[in-house]
Amino acid sequence: MDQESTIIGAVVAALCIIPFVFILRTKKKAENNMLNALKEIANRYSCSIATYEYSGDFIIGMDLAKNYVFFYKKTKTHEDEQVINLAEFQDCKILQSSRNNHNKSSFSEIKTLDLQFLSKQNKVDRKLEFYNAEDNLQLNGELEAIKKWSKTITEQLQKIA
Repeated sequence: MDQESTIIGAVVAALCIIPFVFILRTKKKAENNMLNALKEIANRYSCSIATYEYSGDFIIGMDLAKNYVFFYKKTKTHEDEQVINLAEFQDCKILQSSRNNHNKSSFSEIKTLDLQFLSKQNKVDRKLEFYNAEDNLQLNGELEAIKKWSKTITEQLQKIA
C-alpha cells in the first residue's frame, strides 16, 4: 500500500512539474532565437553585443566599445529592426503615452512606451517601441526595462560626449 501511494504521488508530482519545464524551455528557446537575430544585426556593423535584455517580443543590446544600440522586436504583424549609432545622438528619454480610464479611479492606462533618441545637429530623432497596448494586453517588465536602458544609454552618451 505504501509503495502504491509513493508511486501515485510521484506520478502526480511529475504531471504537475512537466508543464512548467515545457514553458521554461519554450521561453529559453524564444530568447535564444531573438538573441541570435540581434547578434546577426550587430555582425552586419562589425559589432558584438556586450549587454542585452530580452522581454517577450523584443530584445535590446549594446556594443559598449563601438557605442551602438541594437533593437529587434517581433510581433504577430511586423518585425522592427533598428540600429542606433550613439555618436549621432545627444540624449535619450522615455516617452509614455497614456489614456485615462473613464471609471471613478484616477489611474491611467499606458498606451505606449518608447525610448526616444534626440539627435545632434537637427537630424531626425529615433524611437524604439518597448510597449504598445495594441500588441500586448498588459505590461510585462517593459517599464522596468525602459528605465534601465534609458539610464544605461544616458551614461554611455555622457562618456562619449
